[in-house]
Amino acid sequence: MLLRRFWHNNMFDITQSISKEHAIKNIKSELQKLRFNIIEKDTTKPWGAYFRINEQDASTFVSHFFKEFAFPSWVTGGMRLDPKILLVAPSKRLSWQYHDRRGEVWKILKGPVSVMTSQTDEMSQPQIHVEGEIIEISCGTRHRLIGMDDWGIVAEIWVSTDKDNPSDESDNHRLQDDFGRN
Repeated sequence: MLLRRFWHNNMFDITQSISKEHAIKNIKSELQKLRFNIIEKDTTKPWGAYFRINEQDASTFVSHFFKEFAFPSWVTGGMRLDPKILLVAPSKRLSWQYHDRRGEVWKILKGPVSVMTSQTDEMSQPQIHVEGEIIEISCGTRHRLIGMDDWGIVAEIWVSTDKDNPSDESDNHRLQDDFGRN
């Protein structure tokens, strides 16, 4: 994992006191204002929600959310990029997981949030990350995103590492999950 910090102009008006439904509505509205084509949203996640943006909008997504970031060499080479926005509820944790066919680059848009990473199945101590920080998670790295006292929002780029078999939701290998999912 590599961490870099950049300033960010906060566009999401979300606080702990608002409902999940209001937070989702706010994010959807902001993404539509930016003219991103939302191709999938899952608002039933027990930890929050996500919005998947059309792969054809990846360069615009990168230009908007990651414009000051030089992507590392493992991202280059014509690999497929899949943009997402994650909404993490206060005190909720995504599964402790890894992926065989993708790495990820995250930018904290609203935080702080906590992140655990490890090269082994052993869980690490969570590290606090604030708005504007960018986190690189290479293929195979174990990781977990954790909400803190307020809603967290993370811009995520999936970087498929297998051109012939791009990563998808089936590429989640959960090692531990608070909600009993496999």
